[in-house]
Formats: sequence, C-alpha cells, structure tokens
Amino acid sequence: MTTVNVLKKLSMATAGAAVIALGIAGTAQAESVVIGGPGEPGGDCAPFGCTLRYQQVYNASLFSSPIQIDTISFFNKNDSPGSISNANYTINLSTTNKAVNGLSNIFASNIGANNQSFFVGSLSGAISDGKFSITGNSFLYDPSQGNLLLDVSKDGGSYDFSAFLDYNPSSNGSFSRLFSFDNSSSGNIHDNYGLVTEFSSASKSVPEPASLMGILGLGAFGVTSLRKRKQVSAVKA
Repeated sequence: MTTVNVLKKLSMATAGAAVIALGIAGTAQAESVVIGGPGEPGGDCAPFGCTLRYQQVYNASLFSSPIQIDTISFFNKNDSPGSISNANYTINLSTTNKAVNGLSNIFASNIGANNQSFFVGSLSGAISDGKFSITGNSFLYDPSQGNLLLDVSKDGGSYDFSAFLDYNPSSNGSFSRLFSFDNSSSGNIHDNYGLVTEFSSASKSVPEPASLMGILGLGAFGVTSLRKRKQVSAVKA
C-alpha cells in the first residue's frame, strides 16, 4: 500500500471517529429509575398530604450508573386522586453513608456532605394522570459513593390528608424513611417502607468536549507522524 493511500485511510478514520463521537453527543436520551413500584393498594399521606419533615433513603445498588437527577416523581395510581397540601416546600438531595434500614432518628445525622437544594417553592393542586412530578436543580448522584437521601421539609400547610401517594411497605431493602408531624429535630423510622419514586434525568452522559478533541487530536497526530516519515524517506532517497 502506498504512503498516499495510508494517509488517505488514516484521514478517513480520523474523520469517521469525529462523526461517531459527534453522533453519540447528538443522540443523548432521557433516562429514569423507578424504585419500589408498583406499590400496595391505598396510599400514604407523607409528605405531601401530611407531616412537616420527611426523609427517605434509597439503596445505591438500584442505580446502575451515575445519574443527573433533574425530576423527581411520585405516583397516585392505587388510591383516589388527591391534591397536594398547599405549602412552601424545601427538597434537598444528598449522598448519605446511612444504610437503608439504618437511618438515625435525628434528621441532621442522615444528611450527606454534598447536600444540595433541589427545589424550594410553593406546591399545591390536584394530582392528574396518576403522577406528581417536581423538576428542580440538577443533582449528580454517583451510587458508588453511597445511598441517595431525599429530604423534604414543609413550611405552613395543614394536616389535610389530601394526597395519598403510592407506597411500598415491604421494599426488601430498597428504601426506608424517617418522618415527623412537627418541626422537631427527630422523627419516627419506618424500615423497608417508603414512597414509590422515580428519578429522571434530561439526558444520559455524553462525551465531554475534551474527549472529542482527544479523538481528533490522536488522529491528527497519526497523520502528521506518517507525513514526517514520508519526508525523511524522500530525503534519504
């Protein structure tokens, strides 16, 4: 094979790698993880129909890879339609070292070092189509670092018991929870119990720009090296 043909093939390979890399970046799709479904008949009022403080921990093993959480959803398919208790809610996410069925009854003791505000604002209104979703600040969760902790606190509202969301009372280690009907620092623990929850991301992970440049740079280096060797051979001839 002539040097010219080798250069052509290497250049084509470099261009092909760029097209593939850009194609991967251009076909990112949303992903989601549902934990605890489908749930039991009936529903649970915490935390959007009662309680002022609520934590739920999710087993890291249920996440196959890191996920950029943009939306959290709960379900209302096993009970009559309800309405979210009108109040101001603060929802945080963190990676915790607490085990499922190993939560402390002290809320603050369960929160991870990377605690992040996911949503702060007013929530109210009827649950439609059997699903209630909250979109907030993206949280990157890496299951290799620990379990996922959801922390919900409510300012105002009443114990109207208006929303009954799908729950699982025997989750077999998928999740557990801590809740309180007042603003005290401690609460009641329920092992193997919690709300059916969906964590969704807007898109899957895609190659970083630096990675794409690396692919192109590697191909360009190969072409340049081969050209230099051709020039040296020409001089010797």
